[in-house]
Amino acid sequence: MINLLQRLRDLGNTVVVIEHDPQIIQSADHFIELGPESGLAGGNITVEGSWEQARTNSTCLTANWMSDSAPWPNFPLHELRHPGVQIRGANLNNLKNLALNIPLGGLVVISGVSGSGKSTLLEEVLFPSARQEKPIGCSSFTVGDELRQVILVDQNLPEGSDRSLVGTLTGSLDPIKEAFAQTDGAIALNLSAAAFSPFGTAGRCETCQGSGGSHIDLDFLARVQVVCEDCSGMRFKPEILSIRYQERSISEVLEMPIDDLFTFFSDRKSIQQSLEPMRKVGLGHLSLGRTTETLSAGERQRLRLAMAIMETNSFHSGKGLSKSRKKHPPYSEKNSQERGCLFLFDEPTTGLHLADVAKLLTVFNDLLVLGHSLIVVEHHLELIKRADWVIELGPEGGTQGGYLVSEGPPL
Repeated sequence: MINLLQRLRDLGNTVVVIEHDPQIIQSADHFIELGPESGLAGGNITVEGSWEQARTNSTCLTANWMSDSAPWPNFPLHELRHPGVQIRGANLNNLKNLALNIPLGGLVVISGVSGSGKSTLLEEVLFPSARQEKPIGCSSFTVGDELRQVILVDQNLPEGSDRSLVGTLTGSLDPIKEAFAQTDGAIALNLSAAAFSPFGTAGRCETCQGSGGSHIDLDFLARVQVVCEDCSGMRFKPEILSIRYQERSISEVLEMPIDDLFTFFSDRKSIQQSLEPMRKVGLGHLSLGRTTETLSAGERQRLRLAMAIMETNSFHSGKGLSKSRKKHPPYSEKNSQERGCLFLFDEPTTGLHLADVAKLLTVFNDLLVLGHSLIVVEHHLELIKRADWVIELGPEGGTQGGYLVSEGPPL
């Protein structure tokens, strides 16, 4: 890839690349870093110049994380359980009759060059076989330990949720609506929590139906969003906006970054608990009023991870399965508290800065400490180095891939 980019440059072209890969960054002729943080705290040029200039700039976050003194988290190896997931005769797409014993209880990484069969193994063999409890794309499939759930964490949000808000999709808005309903102003007007939902008929602006505006599709041009003339983008009726919680309306709360909300609701433990998973995966810069269709691919995947953490937290707190999970549980709920979940990830570091990767590693370790198991398709060396078990497919891509090259501890 680096050779290709340099050839394009040498032909007289200008190549602008958004990238987190250290080797590509080091090969750049000019480097620009935006920040210093995400969301409202970002959008500024923090460093600009050659990589040599950036490398010696103490304020350059990228250079600091690429240095030998970068504060990468280190965790002890986790105790693996054998036998774990046993696959025999995996032959879907370019897989060559693979036979694998994948241990549980730790961080397992599936690596290999592009096109070597990693995603096929994870998403088209392992995941459907575990969900349906029968071999899919292989001749036999067994799991040595009982699992509470098998959860594939990818960039796809639940069907039909593109126009959802972060707060409504995750359920984090629910305890906030309850807090507003308990204020003196809401009690005086006999308002329930439903009145503080941007999509509920009780309190939303009827002109824009709680969206804050409308989209206009222009031929040959990108969609244009027009702010609602009646509510000025505030989403709610005037009487709802008049209700205040610590001097903030529900519309203002929806636009606050999650990190600020966590501090703002310091007196509400239930609200903080609903926000903490998103903060832990590095989404503290988002607001609960952010539409999910505007999220980047990396943000969507981390939001999926946060939602999965919320689900597992409900088990640890004794609340059990959510209604949506109860409809189609992949495994019996008997003794579910005694079993861990199996999380599957396909390149979760895509689109993440090195600092975000460090946060992700900490979340992974937290899940392992709780007794869950992780299988991750990944190329990121810092993540692979911290794996308990590595499975490499290859040796090449396409028809030359699909073989087991090696397996075992990374070191």
